[in-house]
Amino acid sequence: MSSPTTTSITPEMSDWIRALWIRGYSPWDIRTELLLSGVNVSVGTVRRQCGLGPLSPVLKNLREVLLNCGLLQDIHELLREEDMTVREFQRRLQSSLQVQDLAAIIRHIAVERWSSAGFLMFRIMSRIRERNQALRLSFAQHWLAVQDNFDDVIFSDKTTVVLPQTEDNVSLQVWVAISRQGVGALLVFEGYMDQQFYEENIIKRCLGPYVRNIYKIPHRFFQDNDPIHQRAHECIAEERINWVKTPAESPDFNPLKLAWRSMKEFVRLEAKPRNKEELLVALTTFWEDRVTQSDCNKYIDHLHQVLPAVIECNGGPTGL
Repeated sequence: MSSPTTTSITPEMSDWIRALWIRGYSPWDIRTELLLSGVNVSVGTVRRQCGLGPLSPVLKNLREVLLNCGLLQDIHELLREEDMTVREFQRRLQSSLQVQDLAAIIRHIAVERWSSAGFLMFRIMSRIRERNQALRLSFAQHWLAVQDNFDDVIFSDKTTVVLPQTEDNVSLQVWVAISRQGVGALLVFEGYMDQQFYEENIIKRCLGPYVRNIYKIPHRFFQDNDPIHQRAHECIAEERINWVKTPAESPDFNPLKLAWRSMKEFVRLEAKPRNKEELLVALTTFWEDRVTQSDCNKYIDHLHQVLPAVIECNGGPTGL
């Protein structure tokens, strides 16, 4: 594989970086996505695009320590899950990640992540714009008023799974769709998802045939507002997929967020893959053999907790 090309940030790339940031990606996650597409930019450049200040030398050193012991990706997952206190974060690390010596981790993460009051300043919790807050409130009120049970909704999302302890930083992308019927379309792939890949491999090869040949009943398709999705709207319509656009900056409206953590725990604690081939088997096994229709319904039912919380927060972030 050729080395990524160092390049300047284009306006389109800047929009994509900010969209990933709002969706919960860390600057390092975003840089990984860029590297997979052959674009080499520094973490500092990504941070500036996200409106963040420079990373302190202490945190840079801490990141290398965490990366070397395989904890960085896991910590990022916890940080993007929800708002929590320092004590709760410590408890979660000890129980979920089996980390015992946390003094340095807690102290240095607190420099960047927690206020003096001791609460995690989770980035999504302060970044929802007023227009999107109003849309979130309107959608939540409507869905509650009509007692929407989301029986005809197909939810989709994508995430990256990394094996940080491998020499070449093995990573795979997972795109999946679920509904009340269970797990629907699934694609595990390597590399960067650009518009052409999204249209040809996800919409035309996976989702379109699934909707027409398996799901069949009238449907609504929910996905986030990634710029790639927006640019592919004609292809989505041609495949007779009824994309209902939901408010931006609303990860709590997507029940698949609950599934990602279970998937990554399965990979880390049970499957324990050592290379790309074993990681592919682990991810496929999780979605084809482990996730049941009941699990999918449980994920979707979580929206019945989210919607009242959105209204209570006046459209603001819920942390759910």
